[in-house]
Amino acid sequence: MYNYHKTGMLIIIVLAIGMLAGCGKDDALTVSNTSIAVATQTAEKGMLSINGSFIGTVSSENRANVIAQVSGVVESVNVSVGDPVEAGELLCQIDDSAVQHNIESAQAGYESAVAGYETATANYSPSSDASSLENKVRLARQNADNMRQLFQEGAVSQAQLDNAIDGQIEAEAALKTAQAGIDTAQAAMQSAEAGVNAARYQMSLYQLTAPISGIVDAVNATEHNLLPSGTVALMISDPDSRSVVFYVSDQVKAQMTEGNAVTVRYNGTEYQGTVHEVGKAIDMTTGLFGIKAVLPGASDLPIGVTVELTTVTQIAEDQILVPYDALYFENGKAYVYVVEDSKAVKRDVTVALYDAATAAIQDGLTVGETVITSWSSTLKDGVAVSTDSSQALEESDMMQ
Repeated sequence: MYNYHKTGMLIIIVLAIGMLAGCGKDDALTVSNTSIAVATQTAEKGMLSINGSFIGTVSSENRANVIAQVSGVVESVNVSVGDPVEAGELLCQIDDSAVQHNIESAQAGYESAVAGYETATANYSPSSDASSLENKVRLARQNADNMRQLFQEGAVSQAQLDNAIDGQIEAEAALKTAQAGIDTAQAAMQSAEAGVNAARYQMSLYQLTAPISGIVDAVNATEHNLLPSGTVALMISDPDSRSVVFYVSDQVKAQMTEGNAVTVRYNGTEYQGTVHEVGKAIDMTTGLFGIKAVLPGASDLPIGVTVELTTVTQIAEDQILVPYDALYFENGKAYVYVVEDSKAVKRDVTVALYDAATAAIQDGLTVGETVITSWSSTLKDGVAVSTDSSQALEESDMMQ
């Protein structure tokens, strides 16, 4: 009895195992005959860039300091911070009463010199006027020549000849004296004119004018107060020449080129600019490379303020772009899956650049290939796939 019962139990167990094995075979067939729904994207070339954030300081490319060159009490200040000014406009007047008499004296000296010059030239004129000294010399020379001819002919005496020659000498001497007087008077007039110009220049130092057109950034002069010589009385900058200087590492500097776009943020406002200069030597203070970007039209940015800015620090051009989620990694190497004959095919790739959303593929893919962009734990090399993007995305979201 015991042996029959044991034998029956073995038969039952064997049958049960067989049934389980049969069910497993059917399930395996079912899995092998079912494709994985995937989302895909056609491989196309594009550009991927990555921005870096930096801190910079605002300055002005075209800025001028108006410096007092004389000491004096300020009579008036005609502008305030933020006012637009034109080149040559009077900004500040310093009391010039102490030098007023200098220009008056110089002007009087010049007028006297002019009068002297006019007197010196009154009787001298290179013209045919009979009263002119040059005409008198010409006539005296003619008379002496005539007397010499007559003397040789015995028509006049030696005394008459001598008188004619003396007349020529006196006329020539008078002409030379007049010419010397004119030269002296002219030199005196030029000296007096230089004195007037010097006095006017000295007086101009008491008038502080705008050397450039722009916006007043600072005013350090106050009415009725002493302004010492050498003081920066006002500062002016060109509103269209704002710039920002920031510093980057050697690696980032290698990606920087003139013309790169820059976005500056200050107090909730954005300003657009471009890289103008890329430093070629390390700044000894920071140990980094200085970059200067110009910000056209940013006149409301105060000089010297610290701002946040972003600019492109890495760029991959003419590369195939795929979603970052399409990448898989194994032993530090990247790969993707492409669809070939309705099957997933593993493809090793070289990634040139990537961010949180996109990867730029340098090698391993060609334009026009179908890249699987949805993630699935069952996606393997050689498995059958169907390009049902809606179902694939739904399953991918559930898995994540």
